[in-house]
Amino acid sequence: MRFSTSLAILMYHKVDRILPGTRYPGNHVLPDAFEEQLAELKRWNYQSITLEQWIAYKEKRAGLPRRPIIITFDDGYQSTYHTAWPILRRYGFSATVFLVAGLIGKTNAWDVEERQELLLSGSEIREMQSGGIIKFLLDKVVRNVLIKRG
Repeated sequence: MRFSTSLAILMYHKVDRILPGTRYPGNHVLPDAFEEQLAELKRWNYQSITLEQWIAYKEKRAGLPRRPIIITFDDGYQSTYHTAWPILRRYGFSATVFLVAGLIGKTNAWDVEERQELLLSGSEIREMQSGGIIKFLLDKVVRNVLIKRG
């Protein structure tokens, strides 16, 4: 471990194909592209860390790997379970998923003009969490805390 000063944070929404009628295609990363990105990160010797590890580093309680990276997913879409999670496991990366409080197992109801897509269910969250490489946090609240900590 070393004390590093740079950290890349990759933020995804959906790792899935883009369906007709999708209002924000830029919120999607195609599965093949996601896999290529992780393969390159692995080849370049990046190691994923958690937000907790980053906070410990910022508070000078721990060091970081030589090439740390944080991988996050906003909103908890089901594509995280069906598509991203298997690819993350294949390449040995961890990730943090920001869930929308009150909408677990429902749809992206906050965006009425976008295609309504299923969000992670409670059982999918439990299964992913038991695998040890995925952390779940509530959206917005946690980000506000992290911003305040700098």
